[in-house]
Parts: sequence; C-alpha cells; structure tokens
Amino acid sequence: MPKSFFWAFFLCLIVNVQPVWAEEKNLSELLKDVQTYSDQKKYADALRSIEAAFAVGGMKPEALGKAHDMAAYFAHQSGDYKKAIFHQQKSIEYFSGKPQAETQLLLIADAQVKLKDFDGYIMTLQQLVQYYPRKEYWSDLILRVSKKYQYSESMQLEAFRLQYVVGALLEEADYVEMAVMSDKAGFPAEAFAVMKSGFDAQRLGVGPKAAAHKQYKNQLEKKASEDKKSLTAALEERAKKMTDGFGLSNVGFNYVLHGEFGKGLELMESAAVKPNKKPAESALEFGFAAYLAGDLPKAKNIFANIKGAPGATELAKLWTIYLGNQK
Repeated sequence: MPKSFFWAFFLCLIVNVQPVWAEEKNLSELLKDVQTYSDQKKYADALRSIEAAFAVGGMKPEALGKAHDMAAYFAHQSGDYKKAIFHQQKSIEYFSGKPQAETQLLLIADAQVKLKDFDGYIMTLQQLVQYYPRKEYWSDLILRVSKKYQYSESMQLEAFRLQYVVGALLEEADYVEMAVMSDKAGFPAEAFAVMKSGFDAQRLGVGPKAAAHKQYKNQLEKKASEDKKSLTAALEERAKKMTDGFGLSNVGFNYVLHGEFGKGLELMESAAVKPNKKPAESALEFGFAAYLAGDLPKAKNIFANIKGAPGATELAKLWTIYLGNQK
C-alpha cells in the first residue's frame, strides 16, 4: 500500500480521535505502531496493533470505517482471510452498508475464494454486479448460480437469457449453446437473434467454425420466418382454449419474440393462472417477455413475486438487481 496513502489515513485517525484523556496516549502510540509496522510490511503486527486500537476505543465513527478498511488490508496481506472479510464488512457497515470502492468487494471475494466459501462468494458477486456491473462479474455469477442449483436444460436457458441481456455471453460456445437450446425449446426467432448478436460481437463467423456458424444462422433465419407465418388468428384462438399453462405461456412468448408484445403478454398473463408443469420457467419467461416488451415495471413486479424453487428465486433475484440499475 502506498506510504502517502497510509500517512493520509493515519492523520485522519489522529484528527478523529475522541478526547478520552485516560487513553489518548495509548491509542496514539498504537496508531504509531500501526504506521511503523505497515512501513516495514509487517502486516500481521500492524493488524494486531490496529485491533488493539479498536479495543482501546476513542476513534470517532467516521474514522472507524477507514480504520477497518486498513485492518482488512493488513489481514489479507498476512493471510488471515477470515479477519480480512470481517474487517472489510465492518468498514462497509460504517459507510451505511455501501462499498466505497470496488476493491473492497474484490478483497472480500478473493478471501472467500481462498477459504472456499463459494456461497459467500456468490453473495459478494451479487454486490459487485449491483454496484460495479461489469460483464465479467455477471458471467461468473450466473455460471456459479447455475452450477450451485444444477439447472435443468430449460432452467439453463433462462440463465442464458439473463446472461444475454446483460452482455455476458463472452465465448463462442455461449452463443451457440444458447441458440441450440432456444431452437430446441421451439423459439427459432430467439435462436436467430442470439446467433446474429454473436456475429455482431465477432464471437461467431470467425475462425475454423465460421462456415458452420453461418450455415446455422441462415437455417435459423429461414426457420424464424416460417415460424412467424404460423402466428395466425386460428392459433391465437386455439391458444386461448389451452388448459396447459406451460404450453399457453410458450405460445404467448413466441408472439413477444416476433414483436407482437400486447398479444403475447396477454396470453402469458392468462397462462399464469392455469396448471403448469414448469411454473418456475414460465414465470421467469414471463418476466423476460415483459422486459423485451419494454414494460420494466411489469417485469420488476413479476420477478419480485417469483417464489418456490430456490434456483428460480435466485435467478429472479439477479434479474431484480439488473432491472434495479436500469433507468
């Protein structure tokens, strides 16, 4: 840690020391020890000294947040990862529960990985995508949630949809796998859109598989065009008579994918009250459809009310985080 940073921090602590006359000298001495050990890179000793300063007391609340931030750094540097997490979280608490820098959350995340606390790591990734929504964090988070809950293929498609929206499809395989799953589920229009975005991002259509990518994209484009022709008034009438909520929801979603938002959302709304063999997938799909239609309040409401299977509620929570950052 730069010496200039430490001196600024140390002066801040001295200025913010409470006038507790019986303990002031002891506290000041401890803080000087912290500075000395830090300069010498004796981080374990610096940690012990700053924790002793906490025990003595006398620092004002506005200084404690910075002091715990420093303690977290010392703990992390000395390999005491549990204390690193504890002090960094305490620092964030003193700042009204909001991280003051991306590095604070990254320190916690790194310590959790070293401790193999992957549930904790997922929670920290959620904070990272909330406050610092980088596509790499989103990709890691969605991948880990998918593995944690061992998603079925239909749930994996729902995870891919969020990954697609947040721009976190990073590899050629991500685009192709999502397109194949979507096509298999009966949504060639979505599959074509995914392949096209892969070409736009230059993840597809390049390298040794370029010809295969182009051929599959062309097949999906033709299939999507034929699929759109099937969206007739007769299909709509048949759909309204369906007793299967899952099938009806899929019909409605297909209308949304082809740009008929009002009609599609109406069908999905009616499907929501019917028996459904895959209620979690349909609910997530409904929220996604509302998002595609540009109705963010409706999408937020749908995701906020998804209950039941933990894997579905976790994915709905991630959607809620993403939509909460949209203006």
